[in-house]
Amino acid sequence: MQSFGRRPNGTAKMPHEEVLSELISAECPIEWAFANLTHVDSGTAASIFDHPNEPGLVLRVSDYPDGWFRYADETLSLDVEEANRCSFRPVVHWMGDIDGILVAVTERLEPIDSGTPLATAVEAAMAALSGDEERWLDVERDAPGFRAFCSKLAGRLDLRPTNFLRRGDQLVFNDPYSAIPFAMEDSLRERYRIGGNAPTRKLPSP
Repeated sequence: MQSFGRRPNGTAKMPHEEVLSELISAECPIEWAFANLTHVDSGTAASIFDHPNEPGLVLRVSDYPDGWFRYADETLSLDVEEANRCSFRPVVHWMGDIDGILVAVTERLEPIDSGTPLATAVEAAMAALSGDEERWLDVERDAPGFRAFCSKLAGRLDLRPTNFLRRGDQLVFNDPYSAIPFAMEDSLRERYRIGGNAPTRKLPSP
């Protein structure tokens, strides 16, 4: 094995890396995950599985240029101090590209219940990010600092309610990008590639 993906800057080898060795060596990591791990949920671009040994973690697996992995790359590129201050991002523990299959280990987050202050903040944030500037007042009441955080995100944002999750009472914008841009995909995958040949690129659906 040439490398073991990437971990947050400054961290030591993670104990779950040995656990994931079977997934990494599998002929098809997605099929292996469905056969050997507990499936939590699937969306349009990725499937989520329970981590086999760490209840506070999940695995995200995708054979698509899932924009979440672009976001994870940004997160992993932050230095440790900056990452610790960025509570609106998910905590990413590890990420790799296994012969064209993107895999990450990330913290387990919870859905936001309707009727809660965070649900109100998400509704207001989606409106504000769509151009209703007055709604930022409602966002900042329940999620102070979220406007400044969003101003640093790149490109067009995917504003579906399911892309917002929570860590306790903390709002987390878990999945703001719908896809990895075509011009960025090869270099991103190369940074995280674990052995094997370069994958055949799967184009995003229109």
